[in-house]
Amino acid sequence: MELEWVGATQTWDGLRLWWDRDREAQCYDVVVADHRLTQNEVREGLAGRDEFIVVVAVPRNVSGVLDNVTPREGRAWYAVLARLKDGTRRQLKAQCGDAATSGKPVAPFLSPNRTSEVRAEVEAMLDDARAQWERWKADEDQGARREALRLVRDALLVWPGHDGATTLSRELR
Repeated sequence: MELEWVGATQTWDGLRLWWDRDREAQCYDVVVADHRLTQNEVREGLAGRDEFIVVVAVPRNVSGVLDNVTPREGRAWYAVLARLKDGTRRQLKAQCGDAATSGKPVAPFLSPNRTSEVRAEVEAMLDDARAQWERWKADEDQGARREALRLVRDALLVWPGHDGATTLSRELR
């Protein structure tokens, strides 16, 4: 995925990054790096395999964040992606500025420290999916089967390519 980058330096009241909402988005991925990334670097960052690239998923009801990962004197490069239901992503036009420019006096913090929380959420979904699948195998309860499939789909939306979710998804078919 070739991205168009928006460059900015922290403002005195915290840099705002904002975008227009996408009706089809399940969530947004905000990408922050200290340089414009190559396609390979983007791939590694989105897969969570590069510790120097910040990629944070934010809920679909959010349309702006306050950067707290870039030092005030440092310049960063930003991109915002809409993650769709099928797991694909498309880039949205993002803008950067201070609170007055953005019209967003308050915005949630962009926090890269949620990896362990997200991993725990996905693992909990997969545990629930496995329990529902066992219920389906034991009782042939269609509701349990549907719930297991939904939980695995949701886990893959939260963490695309998660090994456990991918494996369980194949098993449930």
